[in-house]
Amino acid sequence: MVSAKVEEIRTLSAPFPALAAEWIELLIAHAELVHCLWRLQFGRPSPQAKGLGELRSHHGCCITALRAASLRVADRLAR
Repeated sequence: MVSAKVEEIRTLSAPFPALAAEWIELLIAHAELVHCLWRLQFGRPSPQAKGLGELRSHHGCCITALRAASLRVADRLAR
């Protein structure tokens, strides 16, 4: 379900080059978060890796940044 939502965000962001940086940052943050969760469940957490809380916080900030950029693009298109 999460993968489908990530794909939906990609599809909706793709036509707008102004969203590329925020989208890519969100994609990277998502991959890092999923990797951390996988390592916590199935592997050994790396001592030098970022903690789950830090990754979740960064992921949330990326979502907020993409939302803000999307609203700016929508505002420009509405004018």
